[in-house]
Amino acid sequence: MDLGLSSADALSAAALTAPGAIFLYTREQFLTGRTPGAKDGLTTFFLVSVIFHSLSALLFGNYYIGFLSDPINNRVLLLFSILVPAFIGIYSGIMGGQGYFSDLLHFLFGANSVHPIGSAWDWHFSRGKEEWIIVSLKDGTQWGGLFGRRSFASSEVEERDLLIEKVYVLDCNGGFLEEKKSSVLICKDEIVSIEIWSRE
Repeated sequence: MDLGLSSADALSAAALTAPGAIFLYTREQFLTGRTPGAKDGLTTFFLVSVIFHSLSALLFGNYYIGFLSDPINNRVLLLFSILVPAFIGIYSGIMGGQGYFSDLLHFLFGANSVHPIGSAWDWHFSRGKEEWIIVSLKDGTQWGGLFGRRSFASSEVEERDLLIEKVYVLDCNGGFLEEKKSSVLICKDEIVSIEIWSRE
């Protein structure tokens, strides 16, 4: 369907909406488990774009207004409108995922906000730390090993499978003995509990 938009109009529309889209995309790479729905995502999308353009207009004045009407001829501001929302999105995602914003609100106002990560599984495994781990299964089997950089914990709510990169023989008390030179993939429906220790 022809909407009657010229290529210049299309570029201007893209420049107007890009900051919100870039911010949300980069932020969500660090916040598994709490991706906003269509309605909330659209609201945040437009709100971020409006705030970004308003602040940029205050900073650059009419020069920025001219950029929005013809973005392709000002590559510096075009790069600015891409990189700044991306950087803010990454920073927001990392800070939110680690709980720093929640800690700051609690320190300043004594308030407990909703954590941006929706489950303990996502929060713990998104930190990417190397740890010793013992997984207990429904049939009484225990798998112990090193959960490191080559291990994997699914961030899909419906697929909570777990890959442990190094598996060890366990003694009767759950102590780690010799390495088995193998990995193990454990399906979500078999897991009862997970015990974790710092590698240090």
